[in-house]
Amino acid sequence: MGSLLPLEKHWVQTILSLRNQGVLGMYVPHKQFIDQFNNFTFYLEMNMAHKKGTSVKTNINWQDIQFVDFRLSGDMQLSFEEWHENAGIDVVVELFDLVGMGYKLSVTYDLANNCYIVSLTCRDENSVNFMKCMSGRADEPEQAIAVLVFKHMVVCGGDWSKAPRSVQNFG
Repeated sequence: MGSLLPLEKHWVQTILSLRNQGVLGMYVPHKQFIDQFNNFTFYLEMNMAHKKGTSVKTNINWQDIQFVDFRLSGDMQLSFEEWHENAGIDVVVELFDLVGMGYKLSVTYDLANNCYIVSLTCRDENSVNFMKCMSGRADEPEQAIAVLVFKHMVVCGGDWSKAPRSVQNFG
């Protein structure tokens, strides 16, 4: 969390504390909670990226977003589980580092499939991922975050154009 300001560290630590207490994955979230979480991440997006001098486009026409849609294959699912257990990184902190680099974070709960969806949309005009959106989904919010961070860091190496195409239904 070295790139975060004191107030930002406080809010990220609050989220980590809720996660560690088991609060984040205990129930189907109330829409107000998800809205408040997304408002908080919007605050972080605006402040962190601008303070780092990232060229962030704020007036995005969402019809121009390219959705990077890929699911983790069976082999990738095994790799994900091994990585998640042994990587030794905090995926929430990694996610907020991406927010600081100009990515927009959003969290939703999919009632039809009873899962969380965590999405990143790149608004950094200098990034290879500019105007692209990638998501991760899972039963628990931290696992959805972990899937998304795994896709970004491990599968794509930070360049979403390297995302494989598949028809699997996990990830």
